Amino acid sequence: MSESAADFFQHLSRELALGRTVAVAVVTRRHGSGPREPGAKMAMDNDGRIWGTVGGGELEHRVLARARDVLRTGRTERMEFEMKNEDAAAAGMMCGGWVEVLVDRLQPDDPHVNHLIAGATAALALRQPFVLVIALSDEGQSPQAIWDLVVGGRSVMATAFTAGQASAWATPPSEAGLPEVRASSDGFLYIEWVLPPEAVYIFGAGHVGVELAPLCRRAGFRTVVLDDRSDYADSARLPDAHEVVVLNSFIGCMDRLPIDDRSFIVIVTRGHLHDREVLEQALKTDARYVGMIGSVRKKATIFTALATAGFTADELNQVRCPIGLTIGAETPAELALCIAAELVAVRRGVLPSRRRS
Repeated sequence: MSESAADFFQHLSRELALGRTVAVAVVTRRHGSGPREPGAKMAMDNDGRIWGTVGGGELEHRVLARARDVLRTGRTERMEFEMKNEDAAAAGMMCGGWVEVLVDRLQPDDPHVNHLIAGATAALALRQPFVLVIALSDEGQSPQAIWDLVVGGRSVMATAFTAGQASAWATPPSEAGLPEVRASSDGFLYIEWVLPPEAVYIFGAGHVGVELAPLCRRAGFRTVVLDDRSDYADSARLPDAHEVVVLNSFIGCMDRLPIDDRSFIVIVTRGHLHDREVLEQALKTDARYVGMIGSVRKKATIFTALATAGFTADELNQVRCPIGLTIGAETPAELALCIAAELVAVRRGVLPSRRRS
């Protein structure tokens, strides 16, 4: 299961559309060691179904117990966990820390909630970044949480944020960072940028492509599989892909694709000629990652041809070929695993992204 903010809103949309009340838990702050970073989310509906995780173990056990209370009472809860070293050891961590979790209830018959979800759904459909803001007031006997979205610097819920805040939220960051908490006049603001999921374009719907698509989706990528064979590029074979495209040809296959610097291109077609054709087009894009399946010999043959066509050594050296982390993979499932791991490593900054001059 992926747990991106985009998946979170899509899950809420489905649950609320089915008439289910949902308790939502969000890790808002963390100091020291903790099982999940700020922004981690979990949801429980009124039938006890659970989506996501705030870290498992004793912390999650307590959060779920509080979520059941919130579902019943509707009272927003702000929970703090001080994990001593012995508690951390029992939870499988090396040292203690402090974690804060906000638990709130969202109901399907609440116009505010429906307006919020509709705004998030529209922004996600347009692949438009937005800011999730949860204003928590400490006034009164219990905290009150007000959810809002800021899209293009404007509040979906018409909340009166300051001019400085609205201006700062108008331009999305190049990379998603951790959410932050800022003090407000009567409590605090939880602020999280929600960027469209990185897209992975898998060229080739053969054995490796079929195994790779579900791994990419579960890792939180928008997953698109493309092939020129209609019996292979079939949604029934690729139920986990967000989109399946039947190409007329691999020639010009990227002409209409919205490939940008948050896109990942995986080349696993059925033959060397198709791989070369796709790679030549991929090198002209701003894709963050380009990888091609193949042996050292295949790489040398294709790279020599592309160098003759005018591509520089620096451009070619940024292509990951052979594709995937080195784990001794042999089967399609193993190859898919090592490719998916490499995509995540690039996304997380463990491996360098491709650079465009």
